[in-house]
Amino acid sequence: MTVMLFVYGSLRDPAVQRALFGRLIEGRPDALPGYRLSTVTIRDAAAIATSGTATHRIVRPGDPGTASRGWRWPSPGPSSSPPMPMRPAITRALR
Repeated sequence: MTVMLFVYGSLRDPAVQRALFGRLIEGRPDALPGYRLSTVTIRDAAAIATSGTATHRIVRPGDPGTASRGWRWPSPGPSSSPPMPMRPAITRALR
């Protein structure tokens, strides 16, 4: 079974994809109903260096008629190389 990931922030940036995965990820446009895009300021120096900014997109619950636009990607499986470097909170959500 393929698990799909909804990507809405800096992972959509080709430079970030190349830095993290060594290639561009194939995906397709999608939306996350009931959520809205917002921003958060991060302090992680490595993430700021990779993305070029301290301001990153996040999704928050929104009104029922709202939807956050992003991309849908097939999730790399446990045997993928290189492994997908995800934040701990995201990793927990996918378990």
